[in-house]
Formats: sequence, C-alpha cells, structure tokens
Amino acid sequence: MEKLVTFYLEPISVRLNVKGEISNEDLLQKAKEKFVQEMTNQGGPSSFKYSVSDGDTLSREELQVGKVVKTNKGIGVIFKVNKTTASVNVIGYPDHFKFGFAGLMKAPSDSYNNSTWEQDYKTSKFKEKYYLMGDTGYLVLKGKIIPTIIVSVPRTSNGKYKLQFIEDSHYVEAKEAQVKYNFHYELAAAEAMQKKQTC
Repeated sequence: MEKLVTFYLEPISVRLNVKGEISNEDLLQKAKEKFVQEMTNQGGPSSFKYSVSDGDTLSREELQVGKVVKTNKGIGVIFKVNKTTASVNVIGYPDHFKFGFAGLMKAPSDSYNNSTWEQDYKTSKFKEKYYLMGDTGYLVLKGKIIPTIIVSVPRTSNGKYKLQFIEDSHYVEAKEAQVKYNFHYELAAAEAMQKKQTC
C-alpha cells in the first residue's frame, strides 16, 4: 500500500558570511548548501505540519491550473491553487468547490476524455450563457489551439474575463463579446483556425 506524506514547513532562514560582492545566484547557491547541511545536522526541520494520505493523492507540486483530478464529488478541472486548497470545477455541478490537497486524487485516464474540457461548449449558437470561473475551452491564437481555463470573471458588464493558458500559465483578458467569439470547444477551435488560415 502506497502512502503520501506531505510536510508543510514554516519559513526557514540561514545566515551566511560573505566577503565582498557576490551575485544573487551565488548567494542562493551558498544558502541552499547551508540549508541542506543544517537540515541534515538537525535531522530535519524542528517545526512543521504534515498530512498523510493514500498514494493516489496528488502532491502539492503536481497540482496546477488545468489539471484533471478526481474528487469525492466527481471528476473536475483545477482552476485555482491556494496555499492549502484548490478550487475545482467539477463536471455536472453549476458551481465550483474548494478542496484540501488531500481530497484531490489522480484521475484514472479511462474516467475522462476531451469532454472534460468541452463540458460547457457545444456550438456557437448555444453560447448565450454567461461564462463562469473554471469553465474550460480553447483559444485560437497565432495558428495554435490553446487549452484555456477561465480563472476570473468580471464583476460588471464592462469588466473583463481572465483566461489562463494551461501549458505555460500565461493569461489574456477579454470582454464577454470577445470570449463568445474566441473561446471554443476543440472542434470549433479547429474550424476557427482553419477559417483564419484560409482568409
């Protein structure tokens, strides 16, 4: 049986004696070496919190915006990661949920497919709804189809949505009319890209 133990460390400082000018890179390297040496000598940090969970639970490092995860509510997509929780848009629910990291597990690959990303996007004629945080789809930019997730919605009708790219964490801001025109499910994104290339 596999278990995952996660340590939550308090901030740790190390004191260094440096002579003359030193670059930030060199200073950081020396600080890392001293940190490892002190942790080894002390047998680990003196103050920390920890949690134990099953082996299929995701570690903090594995949690990122756009990751498909399994929760006790079903399969969903992470759209925000906080210090100890993540916000997840779970398929079949109109609103999103917050889960502690221990409540997020690896989603078996046979439990979802592209419909996880296409959960709210059929054809453009059905795009009369408002978009919500956690909605997923694709943008067509510079000849590429980019998996995207809505991470922020406007508070006013003139406000802008914030759409984050899954692959590199960049984001764009767009008004609702721009979102309706440019935010697609995968097939519509491919069609939009083809139209742009033929123009």
